[in-house]
Amino acid sequence: MPLKDTERGVAVELDSLFTIRLLPAIDYCDQSEAPPPTAYQTHALLFSFHHVAPGHDDEHLYKGLLVYSPPLTSMGLGTFNGTGCLVAHPGQPQAVFQELGTSRRPSPWVRIAIGMRRSALAGPEGFHKVFIGAGITFLDDGGGPGGPGSVERYLDADIELQPPLHGIPPNHRYMVLKDTAEGDQGKIEYTASTVVP
Repeated sequence: MPLKDTERGVAVELDSLFTIRLLPAIDYCDQSEAPPPTAYQTHALLFSFHHVAPGHDDEHLYKGLLVYSPPLTSMGLGTFNGTGCLVAHPGQPQAVFQELGTSRRPSPWVRIAIGMRRSALAGPEGFHKVFIGAGITFLDDGGGPGGPGSVERYLDADIELQPPLHGIPPNHRYMVLKDTAEGDQGKIEYTASTVVP
């Protein structure tokens, strides 16, 4: 799918996996040309962040919203930023509950910033490679009545989009954390929503 190159005034072709998996979400969330009349109508991505921290055997689940901001540079493709909280869910291993109140307890809040940019030059097939990175901040409780507080931990990760898998609904979209310095593992599932679902 072409994307306008604002610097040179020409259309560029982006990596097909990005075009199939994430560009529709950007198109849905980018309301910069026609902002909604009320804030609760703002389009966003509802996310579920499945995270396995170093030294932990079980995953922790965070849920929240990601809001899109348009790019600031010609190579940029915009950013998604949002906050989520730790949630209990059906099938939650008992070991996760036993961590609460100990030094191994998971952070109650997470803040996610996902930046996207494209390569300056197209590859041999004529497509521009897309680079996606995330900054993930884990936060303590206490920043107000029930809100996030001070930073407990921060990690950088590359993001890899996942192709549609056989037998999985095509609208099941997610991205996987890659190349984390401390060995964190995780995936971010996302679906279209509004700020107030």
